Amino acid sequence: MSILKCFLRSCTGYSHYWQVQAKQMGFYTFRSYTSTVNDDGSKEVRIEVPWGVIAGKEWGPESGKPVLAVHGWQDNAGSFDRLVPLLKSDLRILAIDLPGHGRSSPFPPVFVRQMEWDRFVYLGHSLGSILGYIYCATFPETVEKYIGIEALKPKVFPAEKLQKINRKNAETFFKIEGLKADTQPVYSYEEAERRMLKAYNGSVNEESCKVLLMRGLRETGTGYTYSRDPRVKVGRLDLGYSEESLMAYASNMTCEVLNIKAKNGLDYEPKEIYYGAVEALKKTAPRVQFEEVEGTHHLHLNTPENVASLINEFISS
Repeated sequence: MSILKCFLRSCTGYSHYWQVQAKQMGFYTFRSYTSTVNDDGSKEVRIEVPWGVIAGKEWGPESGKPVLAVHGWQDNAGSFDRLVPLLKSDLRILAIDLPGHGRSSPFPPVFVRQMEWDRFVYLGHSLGSILGYIYCATFPETVEKYIGIEALKPKVFPAEKLQKINRKNAETFFKIEGLKADTQPVYSYEEAERRMLKAYNGSVNEESCKVLLMRGLRETGTGYTYSRDPRVKVGRLDLGYSEESLMAYASNMTCEVLNIKAKNGLDYEPKEIYYGAVEALKKTAPRVQFEEVEGTHHLHLNTPENVASLINEFISS
């Protein structure tokens, strides 16, 4: 069986901080893959990697069609908790906490994650969808179908602004990295929930917030702190993608594509650019389905019934 090389990379150098955090949070295991059963019937997964652990949740039979589900920025694998039960039961769905999110260890500068899947379905929301765009075009032979929710390609910044944007992000990043682990704020559960609801600005409702906090909080003994690596709050360093280069990525997309946009979602770039990318995919991808659906940026979590039928039909056809 071929080895699937999944690349996820940070955009600047990390120190030994991730090692200390991983040990403090109890993320080291002695096997490459371990799982336990959660209360909701899913399997809690721990995949040992050189820098710690990739955590996640898995649903469905081992013989099912493999689906890799990747959440959005500052979310976690719980983002798919309410959607997965509405999808077909014969799918083997692995929703991961990206490094530095949920229960996964923070990640080093560059890493390669290996999964023994020949081909799989990629399901991503927001940042997870953007990562999918790059991955599916870079390793098209490994992806059967690409499902993106509320995002598509990376945003393009004006060339003249890149230096200032990257410098500001880098300075903030290193400032956060210099903080000691025990300086992270501690909240009561109610305060942590209130802060998350405020930060998401209507994108998630109270019920969805509680779902994300199941993996998004860590007990400290005196309260709760957010489990994500605080450095993920900093926007990534932009690698300088041009519109032309991203359209070239589209020309290498050979899998079937379903892209779902929320009518009250997040417009991270002008709609004409977004729609232009969808049209570019239609030139080479064997099938491109674009759907606009009622809901917010987190529609798959707030109102999963609005997207589940589209996803089920797309995967089955």
